[in-house]
Amino acid sequence: MANGQTPAGWYPDPAGDTSLVRYWDGQAWTAQTQPMVNPQQMSSIGIPPVTPQPVYAPGQAIPTYGVEQAGKDRKGFALTGMIIGIASVLLCCFNALDLPLAILAIIFSILGLKSSRKGMAIAGIILGALGLIAAGVILATAIYDPTIYGLPANYWSSF
Repeated sequence: MANGQTPAGWYPDPAGDTSLVRYWDGQAWTAQTQPMVNPQQMSSIGIPPVTPQPVYAPGQAIPTYGVEQAGKDRKGFALTGMIIGIASVLLCCFNALDLPLAILAIIFSILGLKSSRKGMAIAGIILGALGLIAAGVILATAIYDPTIYGLPANYWSSF
């Protein structure tokens, strides 16, 4: 019995007909039925007694008992935003790379705020903002004095 699931097999009919057994495929009741054999024979062949499964009407909500729905946690966005934010800060000397990395870090981190890794998402936003600031400072100094970066003094006037 993996994960507490009832194994596939023949069990008393959950609809309440005591003269029938119905086949449980491991996930759902099938349409296959057969006459009930002596209950003592069933237990002697190793089939555990099972409580009948509840029958739900179409459209009726099925209780999940605390199981989180898949796809709702955005851990990947938070982690990706933080990693890209780190890269944007480390690569701040390369202005052509820093600006898009910083913007991506902020976008991914904002998407990751709705995850269980809020700390990573916040770190990604902060690192992305630092990358944006670094890109702005480098761009401003390049505009003010292009010779700092090895450009000719009249570099900006050529545009």
